[in-house]
Amino acid sequence: MAWTFALETVILIDMDTRARQRTAQEVSDFYESEGRMFSSKRGRPWNLMDLIVQKTKPGDTLIDMGAGNGRLFDVLPANINYLGVEPSQALRQQAEAKNGGRPNFKIISGGLPQVDLPDQCADLVACVAVLHHVPSEEWRRRSIQEMHRLLKPGGWLVCAVWNLRARRFFSWQTFKYAWLRAVGVPGGDGGDLYYAWKAGSRPEKRYVHAYTPLEYKADFDAKLWAIENIGAYDLSGWCHWFKGRNLVAVVQKK
Repeated sequence: MAWTFALETVILIDMDTRARQRTAQEVSDFYESEGRMFSSKRGRPWNLMDLIVQKTKPGDTLIDMGAGNGRLFDVLPANINYLGVEPSQALRQQAEAKNGGRPNFKIISGGLPQVDLPDQCADLVACVAVLHHVPSEEWRRRSIQEMHRLLKPGGWLVCAVWNLRARRFFSWQTFKYAWLRAVGVPGGDGGDLYYAWKAGSRPEKRYVHAYTPLEYKADFDAKLWAIENIGAYDLSGWCHWFKGRNLVAVVQKK
């Protein structure tokens, strides 16, 4: 009986892992196939990047997790050492073409929840519109732990995810998955859905986890992080959660 239960548990774990890996591959495939088009729509920095710039000091090393086309580099002070981590070759090529040749710019292949970089190698980690593409609650929490590992003591993490419960995203789809917490992805969690990308030649689906504000706050362990602010953010800055298009965490490694 105990042996049978243990075997069933292993099978379930394996199924969960396969589902996560499949979803992660779907995300990777999307950004590979749509990388050039995606980059063309992501030329202008978001205003929340000001929160990142405010935490920099001369000589700092900043890791841009899920760097995309490297647009964050364009708004950083010239005395910051930039290391982008991006799994999509298409987007890395766009970043290198735009920023190549600058001595303090580097971009490497990699992605959450595990990155091949040494402990405490960064003064600041930025993670903008990436964490909600990481499948499963376990992997998202591991991703936050990984960014904690990369930071030096006292280093800052500025992490932003889409707020699909905000007014601007409201639709039947977001009501069903973001508000009612239905499961919209095979093998996924409540709040998982496929959100359509419509800028290409045909609509493409992307995996997204719709965080609630309370869920997002709970992912940042107060034993590990000194929390400056976790809340909703929009074009006007910090705001009510129903108005903010992003949920943003500004936290410091203890």
